[in-house]
Amino acid sequence: MSKPLVTDLFDIAGPRGLGPSTADLKMLLTFHRAVEDYMVFMQKHPEKGFGLMDTETEHRGAVLVGDLPNWFPEMVDELLYDAYFTINGFRQPRRRKRDVSHLNAIFADLDHYGIGYEEAVAKIVQAIRLKHIPCPSLLSFSGRGTWLFWILNAANPADPGRIGGAPIAYPEVRTLWERVMIAAHNRIKDIAPELQPDAKAVDMSRVTRVPSSVNTKTGKDVQYFIPAKGSLEGFTYTLADLAEWFGVDTAKPQRAQRTSTGKKIEGNARGHLALHEHRLQDFTKLWEYRRGFTEGCRNHAALIYAWLLRKTNHGRDEAFGQVMKLASQCSPPLSKKEAIRQFNSGWAAMFKNAERKGKPSAIPNRTLANWLVVTPEEVHKLGLKHLSPDYTPTPPKKSQRKPLRRLALVTLVAECEQEDKPLPTVRQLAEQLTKMGNKCNKDTVAKDLRELGIAHSRKRATEDETPTTLTLFDPDVN
Repeated sequence: MSKPLVTDLFDIAGPRGLGPSTADLKMLLTFHRAVEDYMVFMQKHPEKGFGLMDTETEHRGAVLVGDLPNWFPEMVDELLYDAYFTINGFRQPRRRKRDVSHLNAIFADLDHYGIGYEEAVAKIVQAIRLKHIPCPSLLSFSGRGTWLFWILNAANPADPGRIGGAPIAYPEVRTLWERVMIAAHNRIKDIAPELQPDAKAVDMSRVTRVPSSVNTKTGKDVQYFIPAKGSLEGFTYTLADLAEWFGVDTAKPQRAQRTSTGKKIEGNARGHLALHEHRLQDFTKLWEYRRGFTEGCRNHAALIYAWLLRKTNHGRDEAFGQVMKLASQCSPPLSKKEAIRQFNSGWAAMFKNAERKGKPSAIPNRTLANWLVVTPEEVHKLGLKHLSPDYTPTPPKKSQRKPLRRLALVTLVAECEQEDKPLPTVRQLAEQLTKMGNKCNKDTVAKDLRELGIAHSRKRATEDETPTTLTLFDPDVN
């Protein structure tokens, strides 16, 4: 195979056609510089599909960056075909966004269907020379498309051009990283739409192909290229550098949000505010539908209305006027003296003890609905989500979901075995469990089956095949 045309800006990073080698290990460590991070390896298996690579390491598919030089020679065979690695580093041996610990690069996955490598590279080089995009630290051919990587450095004023540690994934750094990723993709899409940057390839847990591995769909090996000068010095960037290149404001975004009245709120108060605004919407619907509240729930209506107006940050004078308006529309009208008494109770006194205990939403939705004598017909007709006498509380806590889901899964498997029926696919099982109130996806079901010791296959059945039978292991059978 002849060397692809890469122009004078880039040169090949290592030997070609020999499979992953020491040069490719060095390339992996160019991304991953924090020895305490985990690098996760994935593989596309012809039968098992896309999943964690079967490694002999302590954690399947995950290797500590500091241990990678020792493990790499034993992993070479697994890395030869359809092998992938995580671009960013993880604090835990799993590929989840919340576990990202270091942000190693900004990247763009260019599909460029319909044009070849030579034309794609020519457009990239033109964009670099016209200063539409900064020169990438690395460029790779994945066998079908092209990737651009801008290796990230933590800001180092003493030596800004030297490749050093990657930025730590603090919340504000994550936010800026995501904004720069989107801006980079949009810039490429605007200046060269033929390159077709993948809009979905902007997540922190993204994987890319291992250097010198083979893309079995095309039979081509994956090649990485570095700047022609042979060093990355001067071709690494801080997030602030790239933010300036792509026109992203680096000012820390304000966390404060505003209520319907314009007042700012921050932190955990947003959740309580949202709850009370939804309750207030339900209350307003009920008031308009009834055209006022009748005897038996007038006092409670005035009290609850005053409370909800305060919880949604309305001013006292405005809230007082609204409660007086409600009192006048009751049937019969609520006296001014009684309306003022209920307003004062709802505004200041009634829920003071609950607030002191840190429970600003201590009154259950069902209680509010009973005080207002809400009927099932009103709930159905008005679409009330919170003020309902049959309000369903929040789902079980996360710690309770797994045992309930797995119990339902084992029940499904047992029922099919008793009736001698083949089980549905893993995807169909996930749909059945979700309908039963155990929301999950196919990957969760596959993991549950594996950990419960239930034999199964994740291979998708063709239209002519019957679904794979899943069987429970019998502990009495050797």
